[in-house]
Amino acid sequence: MTPLDALPYEWLGLLALGILWVNTLLIAAAAWQQRSALGAIRATMIAGRHDGTLVSGIVEEGRGPEGAIAMRHVEQMGRALTISGPDRILFTERAVDEEIFGGVVRTDAGETLDVEAARGESIEIWLRDDAPSARRDADFERAWSRASTNKGCVSTLEQRIERGARVWLHRGADGVLRIAALDPVAECTRKRALLAGFAVLTVLSCAVVSLIACWPPALGTISTIGGVLGVAYFLAIQPLGTAVRDAARIPPERLVTGVWQRPA
Repeated sequence: MTPLDALPYEWLGLLALGILWVNTLLIAAAAWQQRSALGAIRATMIAGRHDGTLVSGIVEEGRGPEGAIAMRHVEQMGRALTISGPDRILFTERAVDEEIFGGVVRTDAGETLDVEAARGESIEIWLRDDAPSARRDADFERAWSRASTNKGCVSTLEQRIERGARVWLHRGADGVLRIAALDPVAECTRKRALLAGFAVLTVLSCAVVSLIACWPPALGTISTIGGVLGVAYFLAIQPLGTAVRDAARIPPERLVTGVWQRPA
């Protein structure tokens, strides 16, 4: 007999609710903390608009391959997928190397801005989800044969910002040159709204589940339904929180994955 066996079911229910609330508040707090970090980035970008360190314009010239002004080299590990469907290779991110080739940007103010070449930790590239990209080795059969082995297939995906693209340039006090293919202020605002909404809904939904679980009489039909909802909520909220926080990452921190399907 364990100490818990001597406790009434009502007390066990309260203990379960306590665990549920601790888990809920930790998840909501993590989302809110990420929102605060995004707020600091957003404030820096807004200040850059006022002091001229954040400018936007159109890429008139890129000094990289095919007129690219910047590129992210994403090294990925590929594994063969043969279940239910055509042959596919699932890629997960291993490492990222960012490079600015240099070029010319015509700012919205009509000025010509020469962008110097740079590489490594001194730069940061923000790309859209639909950014132009291509694999360095475009031979599927060769990649498939390697992906089918235990070692897997190492492949590099090259994402770029091309001539004619609209960009935002920011040189921060930390010396990092940022080039973005989307408005960084709007991006941070949208991500912050997502995190705030999730944090609030997480707490409210837990409160609703708790109310149903505590509905009198104890162990009645409604409270039993509340208990079942509490278990379902407990199991679902953590993976959901992870998914929301991943979706709220800024582009440089977002993991690049993908599936390459055998060409028809």
